[in-house]
Amino acid sequence: MDGLEDRQAAMEEAARVLHVPTLLVRGKMSDLVTEESVKHFLDLVPHAHYADVASAGHMVAGGENDLFTTTVADFLNRKVRH
Repeated sequence: MDGLEDRQAAMEEAARVLHVPTLLVRGKMSDLVTEESVKHFLDLVPHAHYADVASAGHMVAGGENDLFTTTVADFLNRKVRH
């Protein structure tokens, strides 16, 4: 394996052992995070929640700050506060 493959394997292994509430926020117009990569992540972390911000590109927090903040706050209120 080369360096990129090693890093990919290490990240996938780290994802598999996540035991904390996990939220993946994706900008629907992202050209970097694809639907296929989201599915792969959710297969690795089946307890994860997924939010797709329709009006955002890759940088959801920068492009749609209010929607990002609301999405994260709602998740935290539901999953962490209890």
